[in-house]
Amino acid sequence: MSEGHLEPEAADDIDEDEYFNEFLLAESSPAESVQGAASAASEQLKDSAEVTLPTVSVVKRLGFAPAAGIGGSDSVRGPVDQLAKAVARLRRSSQASGKLATQLPRVQLTVLPHGLSVEDQESGSSTFHPIETISYVAMEPRMPRLFCLVSVEIAVKSSAVQQQQQQQQQQQQPARTVAMNPTCHVFLCASVSDCHSLVLAARLAFSSSVNQTKAAALAARRKQQQQQQQQQRLEQKQQSEDGDAPSRRVVKLGAVTNEIEEA
Repeated sequence: MSEGHLEPEAADDIDEDEYFNEFLLAESSPAESVQGAASAASEQLKDSAEVTLPTVSVVKRLGFAPAAGIGGSDSVRGPVDQLAKAVARLRRSSQASGKLATQLPRVQLTVLPHGLSVEDQESGSSTFHPIETISYVAMEPRMPRLFCLVSVEIAVKSSAVQQQQQQQQQQQQPARTVAMNPTCHVFLCASVSDCHSLVLAARLAFSSSVNQTKAAALAARRKQQQQQQQQQRLEQKQQSEDGDAPSRRVVKLGAVTNEIEEA
């Protein structure tokens, strides 16, 4: 399992639940091992008002796997099972060969208003997930120290360019975005509280992004209205000037006629 990627595995007679339970046992704290994950979930959690951006947490990375969808608990359950199985298999292999148990890589997660950064503590390499590509974040119900994030690829789907027959001009309708290839990234936090804080921080980033988008759209709409009003004033001024032109010509012609008669 390199760079968090799952390699195809041979089938075996051990089911997913046994692998997941083995993973839980290996990764649980002493308190969790005795009291179970349910009691760990009951520890005091932060209120959303206590979470600010950026939020930083050092976690262990299990890896990533294709998600079943762009959101919901069903979209992350399968990837979590696959990753837990991969970790358990790798550790079994290490124990069978007399090697030290494989340790999960430590990374620093930083939740920012515009996305989430993942920096490897050993290599220093980093990956950034823009907020618009994150479709779902959650705590794994069976082990609430697992932070799950679903990212998608955003593709722009444009409608066909239509040609206006009367004006002989091309007109393209607004492009639509389509979410593709959802991927679930799974991280093991030091505590349920840390995992909960990451979820709240990601939701705060979502909210901030939505508010910024709405503010930008409102500003653009106001600017467009101002431009339209300015254009209307210019047109009214031009029409007024065009309407006064004949009367000015009449006055001028009358003055010339009087000068000729007096001469």
